[in-house]
Amino acid sequence: MKKFIWLFALFITACGGDIVSDNSSSSNSSGIYTAPILSGDYVEKPATSIVVKSNSFSDDTNSLIELSPNVSALVEAVLQPVAVKNASFFEVTSMQKKDFLTTTSCHTSLPYSTCSTTFTYKPYCSGTDFTYLKLQADKSAPVIITVAGHSDAFADNCSKYQLDNVTLSTDKASHRFTYPGETFYFTLKADKEIPEGFSYSTNGALNGFYYSYACFAGDNTCTGFAQFLGKVGQFECRGETTHSFKIYADPFSTKGHTPVTITLYGAGTGRDENYPCQMK
Repeated sequence: MKKFIWLFALFITACGGDIVSDNSSSSNSSGIYTAPILSGDYVEKPATSIVVKSNSFSDDTNSLIELSPNVSALVEAVLQPVAVKNASFFEVTSMQKKDFLTTTSCHTSLPYSTCSTTFTYKPYCSGTDFTYLKLQADKSAPVIITVAGHSDAFADNCSKYQLDNVTLSTDKASHRFTYPGETFYFTLKADKEIPEGFSYSTNGALNGFYYSYACFAGDNTCTGFAQFLGKVGQFECRGETTHSFKIYADPFSTKGHTPVTITLYGAGTGRDENYPCQMK
């Protein structure tokens, strides 16, 4: 275990990413996150929804916030039903843009029932720009928060800084794990220069795997890792399992972009047939 931590720290240092491992931590920059200790029970007490609350929502669906320059909004998220204290499966994606400061604890705290996010709009281009937060856990549908800001005070139009037809590529698109705890590292490259100030992070756990990656923190690459936990929530899981996820240059506006698909394979050593690694 000490060897893994040392190697992982070395990887993060080499790639220039941020690492957040405390489940109460917040991040205001895109980073790579260590695997949490998942304690949920996906058989008996799964989360069925995520409720988001804010005084700043602009619509009845609690999905849109419209901010004026130099104004902030706080959004809180809670797993439902209330009796659920921990999630077994989850995924969080948060975006950072030059004109939006996003500070969130959801990457590390959502698996433990609650988290919060603060958005602050500080414009540097004219027109309407957007930032996003996506949350999902257990059997909940994805919750996407859209934050919009508008300004007419600058010469540059915000459309100049949007991504257009970006293709990602990698030389490591799949990995077969041989034991629980094994870690697979990957790097993706974009075929175009990414506008300054555009970045995002994703981390999640599903089918006995944990994955975390960060894109475009000052360059045109994504770096990340996947780990085979061999667990689903608090239980050692059993049997062969696989998980594939697509990485887009812009996870919230995928049209026209060509993603990389990362495919993971593993086999859990658990003995209880009630806890298969592959989610059904």
